[in-house]
Amino acid sequence: MLGRFVGYNVAASLLDVAPLPYRQINYVTCLDLGNWGAVFTEGWEQKVTHVRGSMANDITFFRRFEHDITAGLKTITLRDSSESHFQSGQRLRVGRYEDDVYFCTIEVISVTPVLLDDLDDEHARQENMTLAELKQVIGDIYPGLNALYAMTTQKNAKKVPVRVRNELKFRELTVKTKTLIASTFYRLVLTSPQLADFSSQGFDDHIKVFFPAENGEFTPPQVTSEGIVWGDGARPQSRDYTPLDFDAERCELTLDFYLHDGGVASSWAKEAQPGDTLFIGGPRGSLVTPTDYHWQLYVTDESGLPAVRRRLQSLSQEVQVEVLVNCRHTDSLEYLSEFPAVKVRALTHGEIAEYLRHAEIPADDYYIWVVGEGKQAKALGDYLLEARGLDADLVRAVAYWHDKGGHGRHEQSHPESRARHRRERLFDANDIRLLILHLLANGPAHGYELIKSIEGLAKGEYVPSPGIIYPNLTLMEEMGFITVGEGQSGKKSFTLTTEGKASLEQQQSDLEAVTSRLATLGVLGDNRRLPEVQRAIHNFKTALHAKLGSTELSRETLYKIIDTLDQAAKDIERS
Repeated sequence: MLGRFVGYNVAASLLDVAPLPYRQINYVTCLDLGNWGAVFTEGWEQKVTHVRGSMANDITFFRRFEHDITAGLKTITLRDSSESHFQSGQRLRVGRYEDDVYFCTIEVISVTPVLLDDLDDEHARQENMTLAELKQVIGDIYPGLNALYAMTTQKNAKKVPVRVRNELKFRELTVKTKTLIASTFYRLVLTSPQLADFSSQGFDDHIKVFFPAENGEFTPPQVTSEGIVWGDGARPQSRDYTPLDFDAERCELTLDFYLHDGGVASSWAKEAQPGDTLFIGGPRGSLVTPTDYHWQLYVTDESGLPAVRRRLQSLSQEVQVEVLVNCRHTDSLEYLSEFPAVKVRALTHGEIAEYLRHAEIPADDYYIWVVGEGKQAKALGDYLLEARGLDADLVRAVAYWHDKGGHGRHEQSHPESRARHRRERLFDANDIRLLILHLLANGPAHGYELIKSIEGLAKGEYVPSPGIIYPNLTLMEEMGFITVGEGQSGKKSFTLTTEGKASLEQQQSDLEAVTSRLATLGVLGDNRRLPEVQRAIHNFKTALHAKLGSTELSRETLYKIIDTLDQAAKDIERS
C-alpha cells in the first residue's frame, strides 16, 4: 500500500489574494526550478529565513501554480510529508514565485487520500502531459518523493481579476525588427539585456514608452521611496503601450503601433529602423484576469486591439468570445484574422451601445472588457453596471485615450469632436426627453436612430451619448410616455403613448427653445467649416501663440495684444 500511496486531494476555498512585499522575497527561492509555488503554514515567516534546494516542515512546494490563482488551484501539487499539514477548516497561505511572489489565503474543506493508481488523464491534462509522463516526472524531479496533492478551490469561489505590483524599472531597448501588420500596425521587436527581469502578466498591461528628443538624449528618472524623481532636463514625450509578447529567453519585447496621422508614437514608428533606441518604464502593475470565464466580450477601437490580440492568444477554444471593434477602417479587422473561431464585428459606437442593450449576458461566469475614448468607454461601462446590473468585478471599462487633444493610457486623438462633447452640457435630461418625445411623434424608432436624428438636427455639432439616451428611455417607459417593442431588425423599438403625446403638447414652448438651440449649433458648424473662416482662425491662433511663446515678449507688447483681442471681440459683436 505504501508503494502505491501518492498523497491527498485537498479541496480548499479561496479567501483572499495579495502580493508578498518585496522585503520577504528572500524567504523562498523555490529551488530555482521556475514555475513552482509553495504552501505556507501559519508562522512560517518566523521559522524559515532561507529555503533553497531543500524541503522544510513549514513549506510545501508544488508544481505548475498558474498566474490565475483566483480561478482555483487546479494543478498538481507535490509534497513529501503526511496529511498533518492539511486539516479540514485549516487556513493556509498559498504562494508562487517566479518574477514576483503572489499569495492567497485558502481554507481547507476536505482531505482525501490519493493512490498512484488513482491518477487519471484529468490530472495529466492539467499538467499538459500524458499520464505516463506525469508519473515519470514525479520520480525525475524528486526521486524520493512519494506524496502528491491536487488542490482545487471551492466550486462557488468567485473568479475575479487580481492586481499585483511590479518593481518599477526603466530600460533602454533597441529595435531589432519592424513589420507592417494588416496595413494598420507596425510591429516592432525590441531587445536588450535589461529585459532579463521584465515581467508582464496582465493582457492589458501598459508600459510607458519614451520617445527620443531631437538630440537623441534621454536621462531616466530615479525611482526612490518617495516616488519617481526626474532630473532638471525636459521630460521626453511618452505614450502607453500594451506589451504584445515577451520572449524571456531572447530578451525580446514586441509592441504593435497603430498608424494614424499626427501622433508622436505613430510618427516615430513609421520612421523607426533596426538599431534605433528608446526607453520604456514599467509595467508598474498587472491585472491578472482569469482566462476560463465561459462567456467573454471585448469592446475596443484600434487603440485596444493589441491587448485583445494578446488576450485571444491565451484563451482556449472552449470559451465563448465576441469582439466588437469601433474602427474607422475595416482593414483594422485583419489584425485579428488569425482567430477565425472568434466573432469579430465592426460597429459604430451607437451600434455597440444598442448591442449591449440586447446582449444575452449569462447570470454568472462572464467577463466584459471595454476600452477606447474615455467618455465613450465610461458611458458603456456605466450602462452595463447601472442599467444591466452587472457585477463591477467582472466589467472593466478603461479610457485608452481622450478627445481633449491629449491622450489617455494610449495614443489616439480626435480633436474635431472635442467641442462637440463640451456642448453636451447645453442640454439637460429634461431637454433630451423632450427631444425624444418630439422625434417619436413622427413614428417609432430605436435608440440608435434617435441618436442620429438629434445629431442631424444639430448638423453634427452635438451627438448625445448612449449613456444619456438609454437611461432616459428607461425612465420615460416607467413614466408611461413610451412603450417598448421589437422592430423589424430585432432591435428594441420605442413608440409614443397617449400620455407621451399629451406631455409633448404641454411643452411646445420648451421644445421650441431646445430645437432653436440645436439649429443655432448647426448654423455655427456650417459657418465655422467655411474655408475662409478656418483660414482666419488658423492665422489668428498661429500669430497669437507665436507672440505669447516668445521669450522676448515685453509687458508693453503683452498689454497691446490684450487690447487688440478685446477690441476684436467688440468689433465682431457689433458686426
